[in-house]
Amino acid sequence: WVRTSRNFARLNDHCAVGNPAHAVSLLGLDTLVALAKVPGVFFPLEQENSQGSLLRTLSTHSVRVAEAAREIAKFETAESETAASETEDDTLIGDAYLAGLLHDVGFILIDQYLHKPFTQIVDALTEQSDICGVESKILGFDHAELGQFVGSQWSLPEHLTASIRYHHDPLEYVGEHQQMVYTVALANFFCDSKGLSARGMANKLVPPAEVFHGLGLDKPQVTAIWEQLDQALKAADIMAMVRAG
Repeated sequence: WVRTSRNFARLNDHCAVGNPAHAVSLLGLDTLVALAKVPGVFFPLEQENSQGSLLRTLSTHSVRVAEAAREIAKFETAESETAASETEDDTLIGDAYLAGLLHDVGFILIDQYLHKPFTQIVDALTEQSDICGVESKILGFDHAELGQFVGSQWSLPEHLTASIRYHHDPLEYVGEHQQMVYTVALANFFCDSKGLSARGMANKLVPPAEVFHGLGLDKPQVTAIWEQLDQALKAADIMAMVRAG
């Protein structure tokens, strides 16, 4: 851990990190893999400073998006006209939850191990900000790119890395996992619209119409999911508090 700590300090002082590969090379792949198992990464310990408060907000947001993605996937499987086994439906729903939980892993890593530039990012954000644009300006890459890169190094399946990478830009994704990407993008929007944003402030950028159409959702169905989410998100809040405690 001495060597690891030195890597953290080196990366924290190194604001001119040019790309995700550079960030990973500075930290070390073993360190990044270990982060997934460290208490406090997704459900951080109590901190008194404002950044600690934002990290708690981000961790809670991750659980909420996971729960929202699961609810969307449940609705999709219930409404689907395509024959699928109960096991296949359960797998899709479980995958949606995990994709939602991991979607902002890059943002968490930036906060934990690039804390100086992270504070610059936080200070620069407004409700109208393009968070990925702000990150790219300061870091040279954004949290979605970093998350995808780290996820691929962890050998996460493509539907997870795609959801991590494209949850802010779902129409840029081309591949066989479009449904999962759209599900996480919509879940993220729903949480943001309910005031449950990762950045601790409202973000009401509506996903493109293609996302709703791609998921086969019309206005009444979107409304139904929206109304069902409140109870699910209450459960997510309880889960976050239990794990944080």
